[in-house]
Amino acid sequence: MQLYDKRCQRLYLNAEERRRFLSAALLEPARRRTLCLTLFYTGCSVSEALALTHTQVQTYARTLTPRSLKSRGQRTYREVPIPQEPVDELKAAFCLITAQMDPLVIEGRAL
Repeated sequence: MQLYDKRCQRLYLNAEERRRFLSAALLEPARRRTLCLTLFYTGCSVSEALALTHTQVQTYARTLTPRSLKSRGQRTYREVPIPQEPVDELKAAFCLITAQMDPLVIEGRAL
């Protein structure tokens, strides 16, 4: 993993910067806050986060599945676990219904 670019500039935030980013993100309006939380918890790029659709959010499993935009010409996805807080934020901000239930539960009965 490359920590610095060719001009010796840091590519990633340190722990204090991450803490300040999260604190500031929590003060933003709902949709902007969910984008910030997605970036914070997944490490995906802004383009990858903006390209997410509701089908790539598994609320029951607490995962997001962004498409990697770095692998040009290939469709590469990665499944990223996230805490409950951003799941709740995504559900509220984008009206994700609990119809995204666990696929192993049908008509309220576990298989």
